[in-house]
Amino acid sequence: MDALQVTAQSTLGAVAYETGGLLIDRGWIRLLGGGCERGEGLADWNGLAETPQLDGASGLFIVGYDLIGGFFALDGAAGGEAIYFAPDTLGWDRLERGYTGLVHFLLQADLDAYYPLRWRAWESEAAEVPFDHALSLYPPPFMKEGKDLSRVSRRAVPARELWALGQDFASQLGGPGEPD
Repeated sequence: MDALQVTAQSTLGAVAYETGGLLIDRGWIRLLGGGCERGEGLADWNGLAETPQLDGASGLFIVGYDLIGGFFALDGAAGGEAIYFAPDTLGWDRLERGYTGLVHFLLQADLDAYYPLRWRAWESEAAEVPFDHALSLYPPPFMKEGKDLSRVSRRAVPARELWALGQDFASQLGGPGEPD
């Protein structure tokens, strides 16, 4: 908690203090908490513990990721606007809400409508993916051939690996890499 410099009375502080992390929408979304034996927490992902800051995350506070390599962050540290790195566009989408609004959205919204890139029976596959992993897709969803996720190869890899891969692809293809 000290590393995050937030109070346990805030939503971010409560999630960090009271949970190792949260699985939302049957495991599609992995919201970072204080960390546990199953995965690193907010301090680890954001270079506030003994781990280095992620390449390409300057000015961002990573708060979670989804099963297919999309990442949720706060732009401008813990008090910033929630943004989403989309693996199908390799760009950042502004979500027009803060952390508390993001958590509310993830718990209450129709996520099937928010995530059109799903395949039949994804729920059983998500249940098998460890908390600190996500699915590497080949071909990736930003390619024409990767748009139908029921036809791509899917393999669980550490989520940090997908972060690096997504940032590398965005950089190579001239994508924004950083939020607008």
